Amino acid sequence: MSQLYRLSCTGILLTSLTGCMTFSGEKLSELEPIKPLISPKIETTVSKDYIYDIDVMQLVTSNKDGRMVNDRVIETLWKSNDYISESTYVELGNFTGNADYNLTLSGKHVVDSSTAMQILSGLTLTIIPYFVDQEYDLIYTLENVKTGKTYTSRVNETESMTGWLLFFPAFPFSLIGSMNVIEHLSEHAYQDFVQQGAFGADTAEPSQAATNKTHAKPISIKDEIRNTPTLTQATEAAPAKVPSITPSTSLCIEKVKKSAWYSINTRDINVSYQGEKHIQQMKGLNKKMEASCSEKNS
Repeated sequence: MSQLYRLSCTGILLTSLTGCMTFSGEKLSELEPIKPLISPKIETTVSKDYIYDIDVMQLVTSNKDGRMVNDRVIETLWKSNDYISESTYVELGNFTGNADYNLTLSGKHVVDSSTAMQILSGLTLTIIPYFVDQEYDLIYTLENVKTGKTYTSRVNETESMTGWLLFFPAFPFSLIGSMNVIEHLSEHAYQDFVQQGAFGADTAEPSQAATNKTHAKPISIKDEIRNTPTLTQATEAAPAKVPSITPSTSLCIEKVKKSAWYSINTRDINVSYQGEKHIQQMKGLNKKMEASCSEKNS
């Protein structure tokens, strides 16, 4: 018995000394976190259409895997970046209506590995390496509880892992690839939602009605000018139609300039335009911002 015990302990010890290394795919670029406009409360759930596909022994259900994916992609990283203040899981179809946003996960998580290769690698204490490939194809549907508006973001990334005895010295760095994958999925999903107008960005960007209202003022001024006898009177009439910037509007403008919506739009303009076109696009963006803040504080 004592000899069997020693052999068992030796096997466990040698197995624990094996190493593995994870590697991130290259489908998603690395994005820097952005400053959120708001940090709302959200409720999350997993759609019945979510699929966890693993070709070895499946120890967890698709729903459980989806919840674990959400814990890593949403719960941990969005909270650490102040993108959300609170996240609560609810069963499918049981949103309470008490959160600011409802988030539903669908899509699939595929894990591909050779069972025979893993057994062979285990018998040799990973002197012979084994490989595990994963793909995250996640579809998130976000609903603004107050307005009912929905947004959809789809993010896709791959991850590979190699289990090999020679990787043991690199054990402290073994999960870097896996962490990069989750960070890419998390940041791309959030910033995609922000670009669509979610998470407070829609309050920073003026509505179509507000835009039309802003554009209507100079048109009405021109109509009045046609009925006036002199250019001087028309020039003096125009400024009377332009609202002054109040202190509250100035504070709103400063806040919007620090928001995710403004940062993303500014970045896109810097990448896409140069010279005079760049100046025109930035002026247009700033006019939208000022119009929105003026309307909000009027």
